[in-house]
Amino acid sequence: MICGKYYLGLDHMEEIAPIWEEVFVTEFGFSKNIVFDDMDETAIHAVVYKDSDRTIPIAAGRLYKVEAGEDYKIGRIAVKKEERGKGFGDFLVRMLVDKALMMGADRVILGSQPHAVKFYEKIGFRPTGETYMEAGVEHTVLEIRQNSICRACQNHTS
Repeated sequence: MICGKYYLGLDHMEEIAPIWEEVFVTEFGFSKNIVFDDMDETAIHAVVYKDSDRTIPIAAGRLYKVEAGEDYKIGRIAVKKEERGKGFGDFLVRMLVDKALMMGADRVILGSQPHAVKFYEKIGFRPTGETYMEAGVEHTVLEIRQNSICRACQNHTS
């Protein structure tokens, strides 16, 4: 049974780091210096476990408040390759969006690589039109606003 848990700062990085290293460093070829940064010290991290005993971590991501305003940013969304396509990434992103909304976010943003934009759009994120380069890879900025999600059911509204 799928299970998710939030951690503050560097707590449980021993479970998060291997997932990020496998996906971002090994699979995508990013430098460890880019994947792990100072934001990890204050971010809220979410880990998805394949089991209710929380012994098999399979996905991880983070959330932090953007310096100005009430916006929060989601980042470092990673699901182990053999576990993709099973809903774990969707569960992880919804956990982080829900946490941001509970903390008073008006808007949650993230940067998506081109191949993942449709994944985030299914959750309710919309492109802002902004793009940027990170580690030589183009990213599109996506957002979801507090009033575009039904908190009770997490269904995106029209």
